Amino acid sequence: MDHHVLAELGQDERKLLAVFKRYGRDGRAITKVSLAVHAGLGGDSKRLSAALKNLAANGLIREGGGDPFVGSPVAYRLVRAVPRGRSDAGAEAI
Repeated sequence: MDHHVLAELGQDERKLLAVFKRYGRDGRAITKVSLAVHAGLGGDSKRLSAALKNLAANGLIREGGGDPFVGSPVAYRLVRAVPRGRSDAGAEAI
């Protein structure tokens, strides 16, 4: 994973990546509602949506889709592995 991309992420994106690192490292998708709760963004859907959009634009997550049930919750999964160690201080919160 490009450490330059990680260094440019905001606090909300880092919180979401920490959730993926803890619960989605094995490739499982995490619902948007669960991400909001675990990242502490449950009360601010605009910030959550912006952070998810930014992570997707940087190629770090993608929609977990493909659920055949209408109205099922939106879920996301990591595209690339989140590194365990860091080589720069910009990725400190991850």
